[in-house]
Amino acid sequence: MGNGNGETAAVHPAEAVAGPRAAVADQPARTDSPAVPSTQDGPAAPAAEQGAAAGAHPSASEVIARRAAANQVAADKEAARQAPVMAHLLRMADAYAAANKLRMAAEAYFEILQRAGDTPVGECARQRLMAIAENYERENKFHQARSLYERLL
Repeated sequence: MGNGNGETAAVHPAEAVAGPRAAVADQPARTDSPAVPSTQDGPAAPAAEQGAAAGAHPSASEVIARRAAANQVAADKEAARQAPVMAHLLRMADAYAAANKLRMAAEAYFEILQRAGDTPVGECARQRLMAIAENYERENKFHQARSLYERLL
């Protein structure tokens, strides 16, 4: 059959014999419910995998997951870089506490919390700040104790 430009187009065998409607009749009936594609070995991969394999754009949740993973890697690298410094700062804060310079110790512990609060060093600093606040309470220095407790929230 021609396509109007003087060229001949490839024709489906059913079309050649009975026309275009016969070719459509040979295909399975279409339903309103989405069909699950299958292969000879079983059901095809989920749509998300098919889209990725076909070069389609990733879904928003995939993009968010990739960015979160990249951010976590960057955060882990930064934490590893800061770990030795945080350990030194912790030792310095402990030295302040041992010398009964509790305000200086508390500031160093809070610096650790701000930069590395979710690490073991940060948890150690949090516990030592609680101990300082409890010490202030025992000494009836309630204003200092409350200030530390509020900053720990």
